[in-house]
Amino acid sequence: MTTIDFHGVRLGDDALTYALGTYEPQEMSLADQLFEAGDRVVVAGCGMGWLAAWIARRVGPANVLGVEPLAHLVELVRQNVEVDGVPLAVRHGALTPGGTAVEVREDPECWALTRTRPWNIVSEGVWAPGVDLRPLQAAGWDCLALDIEGGEVDVLTEEVLRRCRKLLVDLHRFAVDTTDLEKRIEGAGLRLVGEHDRMPTENATHQAWARW
Repeated sequence: MTTIDFHGVRLGDDALTYALGTYEPQEMSLADQLFEAGDRVVVAGCGMGWLAAWIARRVGPANVLGVEPLAHLVELVRQNVEVDGVPLAVRHGALTPGGTAVEVREDPECWALTRTRPWNIVSEGVWAPGVDLRPLQAAGWDCLALDIEGGEVDVLTEEVLRRCRKLLVDLHRFAVDTTDLEKRIEGAGLRLVGEHDRMPTENATHQAWARW
């Protein structure tokens, strides 16, 4: 078995397509466009740490905090992901309004979780501790990168958005109605600076917003 090391993430043979750069390149491109050295970024839906490690190359590993609801993926990030010799900080939990716990299930199609597509799920649900964004924002974590499978609609409240300086978000339009959310983001004074649709059949898009 071959081990692939890509941007600090060590993977096996089955992840070759990711290492070749075909894994959500649009999202990585927007991250490069949006974030810069010194930004403090909460990366939620951290997964195996791919995007978090990518962003850490730009802003510095000490300026990235991963949040991941699945405990075994948290452990994967802690064991495997480091940037320039510095391990990324990762917290076990899910972003939720007020930090309430949430039930999540692992989706076999994307080796991650879902809160919104229970008909695809074969695993038992597990409860993840809630992580409240508000104290993090008060402590200076004012940039967000969210891929939380529809949870963005509930997490991005008006209060959170007012404190957010930069936002990279994967909008899961196939799973939830994001119309009001997109109006809410714009109403909070953020400006759309880039957008890339994922595969048209997915009805999902990556968006980058900023308050310059």
